[in-house]
Order: sequence, then C-alpha cells, then structure tokens
Amino acid sequence: MAAGERNETAVATAPLLAPARGKERCPACRLAEINMTSTSIPYRNFFYVWVVCLCACLGVLVYQLTIYPFLAKYAGLIKPFRSAAVLSILLLATYPFMANLYGMELKVLINIASLLKNVFAATITIACNILQNTAVAQEQRGVANGISVTLMSIFKAVAPAAAGILFSWAQKNITGLFLPGDQILFWLLNMVSVLGLSLTLSPFFSMPSAMK
Repeated sequence: MAAGERNETAVATAPLLAPARGKERCPACRLAEINMTSTSIPYRNFFYVWVVCLCACLGVLVYQLTIYPFLAKYAGLIKPFRSAAVLSILLLATYPFMANLYGMELKVLINIASLLKNVFAATITIACNILQNTAVAQEQRGVANGISVTLMSIFKAVAPAAAGILFSWAQKNITGLFLPGDQILFWLLNMVSVLGLSLTLSPFFSMPSAMK
C-alpha cells in the first residue's frame, strides 16, 4: 500500500513540477527553454553574435568604399535610395519566417540578411545626408544637421521603450488570426519603411537645385 500511495503521489505532482512547454513556432519560448536547461555562460552564442556583427561591418565598409561611389556617380542618389528601400521592405518581410530554420541554414541566412540589411541602410543613410546638406545653403548646414541629429537622438531615446512594449504585446498575441506574434512587429517596421519611400516620390520630394 505504501508503494502504491507513493506512485499515485508522484503521478499527481509530476505535472505541477514539470516546466511548461513553450508554444510552437515561438522563438522567445524556445530561447526561454534553452535558458532553463543551460546554466553556464553561452560563450558560443556570444562568439556567433560577434561573427555576425563583424561580417556585416566589413561588408558595409567594403560597400561604402568601393561600390557605392560608382553607384552614386552613374545612377544618382534617388534611384539607389528607392531600390534599397524596396529591397529592405522585402527582406524585412522574410524575418519572421527565419525562426522556422535551424542549424547551419539559419546561421548562414542570418549572416546574409544582416549584411544586406546594413548595406541597404548605408545606402539610404548616405543619400539622406547628401540630400540634406545640398538642400540648404552652406551657411545653414550646421542648423540643418543640428535639427536632424536632435530629432534622431529623441527617437533613439524613445525607441527601446517603445520596442519593448510592442514586443511584449506581440508575444501576448502569438495565436492571433491577423499577423500573429512577431509578424505584426515586422509589419509595423515595414510600414515605416513604406512611409519613408513614399516621401521620396514627386508629390513630396523635389531634387535640390545643386544636384540637378
């Protein structure tokens, strides 16, 4: 009788003691399970993040020094700007589906996506800086750069808190019917990119006289 009672007690308490399994296709839940099972410092993950950042930085450096000057010389500023914005939107739309990959495929794809995203961002940033400095007279460039840097600093200060709120909200709606989970985050980011792309069209944008 004592052995039978112990078995019944173990069966009754097992579901309470077992860790809750994360939802399927949830990268955050998978990461939480890995953190629960591993108590050591993830040096391997740190090294992999360093490799991804190094590859992206070297790729952007080579692109800025060798490719972009010729691209801007023969194609101008607006065409590469618009092309980079469109390709960035398409690339960002594929991010939520990368969570379905594992192993070497995921690592290679993340390196390629990070490199392309930084190249597109560099193209847009350089074009914006050149257009900004040529849109005003030389005496007003300091004021224009000061306003742009101030606005950029404000958005950088607000962005982490806003991103945390949106990410928490997205994880609570992981089973939603319309753009569940992280897909809604990337959709919002794409809407910002679409807004920036639309501002380069003719109703909103005119080429500075110095660039014509």
